[in-house]
Amino acid sequence: SSGLSLALHHKPGQVFHKSGTGIFQMAFEALFEMKEFGDLKKILKNQSSVTKWAFIMGDKSGLVQVIDIDGPSMNIESYNLNEASPLIFTNIPLQKDVEGFESYLKLCSDRQSWLKDKLSREFKGHILDTLTDVEEQKAKKWLHPAATLSTIAAYEVNLTLGHVDVKEGEGALVASDAIMRFSLANAADGIEIKAATKQKDFEKAWKRISLAQSSFDEGAYDMAYHHLQMSQALMTNPTWKTIIAFFQCVWDFIFINNNRELAHTYKRLKLLQVPENLKDQKILLIMRLEKKLGLQASVSENDVSPALRDLFIQEKEAPKALFSTWMNLLYPRIELLNVYTPYQNKDKK
Repeated sequence: SSGLSLALHHKPGQVFHKSGTGIFQMAFEALFEMKEFGDLKKILKNQSSVTKWAFIMGDKSGLVQVIDIDGPSMNIESYNLNEASPLIFTNIPLQKDVEGFESYLKLCSDRQSWLKDKLSREFKGHILDTLTDVEEQKAKKWLHPAATLSTIAAYEVNLTLGHVDVKEGEGALVASDAIMRFSLANAADGIEIKAATKQKDFEKAWKRISLAQSSFDEGAYDMAYHHLQMSQALMTNPTWKTIIAFFQCVWDFIFINNNRELAHTYKRLKLLQVPENLKDQKILLIMRLEKKLGLQASVSENDVSPALRDLFIQEKEAPKALFSTWMNLLYPRIELLNVYTPYQNKDKK
């Protein structure tokens, strides 16, 4: 009823502030204390967060304020939708002072670029269908779409008309999912403004990849493999077929102990033409397989980005027992196009 909207975005940061306040507690307290648009900055000025987050606030006149808070420090930017529209915010910090998150920030940047291009052209239908149109991906100059495999919520708030439209579907959201509308004055009753339509093969595959990752997270590895294989059979986009094949190789490396089978995985991996976002991960996996299989090295630390060279050397030079322990800790994240290494030593020399 006040004509204000508030969103939270997590931002990559390097510090865990033990004495900080939980971000949701900060947000709820701010909502209760705010009386006008400019109050948020004053309220947050005397607080400290646990990790790095962004408050994105807009009002019905078109004013927008973004506040990045990292412990006691803040960075602020202000915008006006009447002067610059549309404004697109992802998880990229206002102050780009973060090292070690290059892969994640590139994913955010690619999603931003995809959406800018999409919105620069005329589009028909609802904006939520446009934002979740994951099938539209170019073969050349491939970019990840705005929606990801972990996009399970999407909504549009119209402060002027006083309603919110919400995508409704199972798993990762796609354009064919239904859209519901709720009044901001009475959110109890909603109406369906767009019924779900028949899913395309790409959309079916997209939801299957999402299920594969969630099954992996739950430790249901047989089901995860099943969903991943089904997604590859359904997938119509060549880039995503390759992405799925790459993560199949990662999973094989983690779970298969038979060297003969791993040798086939190695051959499949070498043939894959992965997108730019996964080139470093492919090189790392080649090195890991060559070390595990006792093969002559075909890659070196100079083949990966500078941010990952220490990790490459760290793994390559690790004793066999330690290397095996580390490899059991690998955590693939398909929705982020990354493989996490919690053992990585990020200390600066």
